[in-house]
Amino acid sequence: RYDASAGPPMPPSRSAPAGAWRGLADSLLLQRDDLRLVARLSRRQATLLHATGVATVTELARLTPDQAVPGIDPAGLSRLRRQAALQLEYRAAPEKPPPFETR
Repeated sequence: RYDASAGPPMPPSRSAPAGAWRGLADSLLLQRDDLRLVARLSRRQATLLHATGVATVTELARLTPDQAVPGIDPAGLSRLRRQAALQLEYRAAPEKPPPFETR
C-alpha cells in the first residue's frame, strides 16, 4: 500500500542480499556513475570524497595527482583514482578484456 508520508527509498547497495534485485541495483548505480562501483572503496572513503564534492566514478578518475582529499592518504587516493580510471576504460570498450595493473 502506498504511503505518501514515507520518505524516499534507500539507495541501492551492492552489499545487500543479491536475489533478483542485484541487477537492478547495479543498473541504477551505473546510471548514477555512483562511487560505490569503485572496487576497494570503503564507506569512509566514499563519505570523505562526497564531502569534497567528488560524487561519481568519473569525478574520482579525473582528480589530478596534486588534488588532496582530507582524511585519505595520498597513496590510497592515487590507487582509488587509478581504479576508477581503469573501470571507466572498461566501460568505454566492454568488448575488450578488462584492463588491469599489478603493483
